[in-house]
Amino acid sequence: MRQGRAAVKVVRAEQYTPTAQHIIDQAAKVDAAVQGIPTTTILQLLKRRIEEREVTLLCLNCGWHTTMKVRYIPEQIKCPRCGMRQIAVLKYGEDPLRAYQIARKTKRKQKLTNEEQEKWQEMTQSALAVLQYGKKAVIAMAAHGVGPQTALRKVLPRAKTEEELYQQILEAERQYQRTKPFWSE
Repeated sequence: MRQGRAAVKVVRAEQYTPTAQHIIDQAAKVDAAVQGIPTTTILQLLKRRIEEREVTLLCLNCGWHTTMKVRYIPEQIKCPRCGMRQIAVLKYGEDPLRAYQIARKTKRKQKLTNEEQEKWQEMTQSALAVLQYGKKAVIAMAAHGVGPQTALRKVLPRAKTEEELYQQILEAERQYQRTKPFWSE
């Protein structure tokens, strides 16, 4: 280029190239303040990523479960089998049958192991978030590192509009990325 053998042509485009899109998606996932990319663009990418994510919903009452993309989840969520609104969002890859076994043990007042108690607590918090906030709760819990506690304490109460919801989710994801290396497993 310095010797004049190559020319540079600047082209304005409506969309990013697939390579640029991948780089921006990765940067928006991980990082803090991506230089040169408008916040609105980052929020749009975050929204698109979350809408394409699959989540598993589990009825804590009857055990009905389904896995679907976030974009197809209705605003108000209730079990199509029993009509209850006690729907938990499970973590990616989590077995809904195993999770429902814990719910059944709780209903029957059977003793739970420490691990099962923790899981039950997480499922009930998740169901509470879904009961109070509907699809917004599912959107929040579909983000990286946002569980029911973070969703209920930090994300959902502060989000009055859709844009505020995604801003809070972005901040929660950034906090997760910053603090995760210091967690003890």
